[in-house]
Amino acid sequence: MMTSKQKLQFLLDAIQSGDFNFQFSMEGRNSGINATLNRVRDILHEEEEKIRAREQYYAVILDNLPIGIIVMDSEGRVFQKNSTLMKMFGLEVFTHINQLGFRGEELVSELMDIKPGETQDIKLSSERGAVHYSLSASEVGYDGKRLKSVTVSDIGSALDARETDSQVKLTRVLTHEIMNSLAPITSLSNTLQSINSDPQVASGLETIQSTASGLIDFVDSYRKFTNLRKPVNEAFAIKPVTEGIIDLMQESFPAVHFGISANPEDVMIYADKSLITMAVTNLVKNAAEAVAEGGNVEVDISIDKEERVIVAVSDDGPAIPEDVAQDIYTPFYTTKSNGNGIGLSITRQIAHLHKGTLQLTSNIDGKVEFTMGI
Repeated sequence: MMTSKQKLQFLLDAIQSGDFNFQFSMEGRNSGINATLNRVRDILHEEEEKIRAREQYYAVILDNLPIGIIVMDSEGRVFQKNSTLMKMFGLEVFTHINQLGFRGEELVSELMDIKPGETQDIKLSSERGAVHYSLSASEVGYDGKRLKSVTVSDIGSALDARETDSQVKLTRVLTHEIMNSLAPITSLSNTLQSINSDPQVASGLETIQSTASGLIDFVDSYRKFTNLRKPVNEAFAIKPVTEGIIDLMQESFPAVHFGISANPEDVMIYADKSLITMAVTNLVKNAAEAVAEGGNVEVDISIDKEERVIVAVSDDGPAIPEDVAQDIYTPFYTTKSNGNGIGLSITRQIAHLHKGTLQLTSNIDGKVEFTMGI
């Protein structure tokens, strides 16, 4: 029979090992001390369950945050991370910061060197194009250790969305003001033409009217950019839609070779079918216009690690000049003699309306590629 001291030691050893599956006998002359020890066990077990439930509660909150979180020591060992961070970098296992080396040694260095209280911005190149991260560090205590907690935010998409919103608002104001100014000019020139008999004046009025009408048509095209409707999503197979677009483009560009691949073949997308059709049409048309006769345009459809549908449209034409590439999404900007400069602007806006992205993922002679992820 165990003494009270032995029972207490047994209780402490069991609690330390996390074993609460024991019961001291409630019979005999030691039933009083045994009842007390059993009560201590129950209280500690209840507290452990509360702590576990609280940890699960906080884990759920962390996993649903829109930012990535890493808790690491000074050697780069990872003690905690959330699912957002794992998805952000496409990781299945993450135990050491060096595992992010595939995204660039600069990222690993920044994560190791950033000090608690500091905030750093870093731009990296990836398969989806340029990625802009914001890092913010703080110090935390855990199990007697001083650890560093780093939040990682992908701010590139947010900046793109903000830029698009600003462009939409600016374009809406400009088109409103221009239309208000042109309407009375067109109306007045029509009236003067009807009452004027001087041929020279009539010719001048006709020029004014045609110019104003042309400007109205020009500005009206930009209303498409500012008045895209909210997506009405449905599930549909993306490959057949793209094949239909290519069939139409083949008629307009008979000398261009079009190709399409999908992995898997039956990729389904949940999005607004008409808006996605417009976006893919813009990308394929731009690619076809960029290649010379006999050039190639390829459309590759896939699913990435984040389970987004990826539509990559590439051509084997010349690279886009650097000074042009930085303005390709700007409304009104075009290098084409007959272009209106809204194709890529609208396409990126459609991607943002679907919480997606549009990136120039390759820009070299022989391969210019735009990638849309939805």
